[in-house]
Amino acid sequence: MRKTKLILIFSFFITFQVFPNKIKKAYDAFFIYDYFKAKKLAYSSLSKKQHLSSFLLASIYYRNDNPFHQLDSAYKYIELSNSVNWSESDIKFFKLKKQDTSLVSFLREKIHLQLFKQAFFFWQPIYSKRNRSIFAELP
Repeated sequence: MRKTKLILIFSFFITFQVFPNKIKKAYDAFFIYDYFKAKKLAYSSLSKKQHLSSFLLASIYYRNDNPFHQLDSAYKYIELSNSVNWSESDIKFFKLKKQDTSLVSFLREKIHLQLFKQAFFFWQPIYSKRNRSIFAELP
């Protein structure tokens, strides 16, 4: 009886060491620049670990060294990650990957700045063609 309990407990621990969860696999794939696999695994774990998955998806969509670069999707997922409360286990997981939870706010600011730059440079030629300054109406 005692041996079966020990075997059961031992197999339980080995199972979790050999088969890590999807979000851990997604972060591992992200760190080796396998964005296709990371995106697929992050989407599949979005319902269970919403804040970790949405931060990873925002990071993938923000970076411009992959075919998934879209700032509007990055904005969507960083806001989703920012709106959810982080649990202690998720903070420990984040620190295990040698990252800090302040990266969420840092990435959020970078995404907002990029979106502002896009909007500014989109409207700037329209105002310059009319020989008007953007700030002409200000006192």
